[in-house]
Amino acid sequence: MVPGLEEMGIRMLLNECEMIARGNQRIHLAGIDDAHFYRVDNIEKAASTIPDDEFSILLSHTPEIYRQAAHADFSLLLCGHTHGGQICLPGSILSPSIRSCHGTLVRDPGSITIWSAIRRSAPARA
Repeated sequence: MVPGLEEMGIRMLLNECEMIARGNQRIHLAGIDDAHFYRVDNIEKAASTIPDDEFSILLSHTPEIYRQAAHADFSLLLCGHTHGGQICLPGSILSPSIRSCHGTLVRDPGSITIWSAIRRSAPARA
């Protein structure tokens, strides 16, 4: 999948970081490889070039790595995989580490907000 996306000109961030600068302001945008199925993520490598005092965003397919992202001092973690409640098993089970379909959960360190306001598909009908 990655080679096909890169052939279309899409830049994939696989355990790496890019800096976005505008004037004297900078944001560091890091992405990690698959932490859910293949477990080839390397948050430390992705964060290695980010200065401690600058704003950073980590992109991850899965929220399961939120503790590692907080430990690496990322300012914000953006992820998917929870399906935002579109697919929710009995008991609101989404992943082993997150058990709510939407809302804010306070976890140490920080908090997790699962927001399902953006949907691109029609709701399932019985």
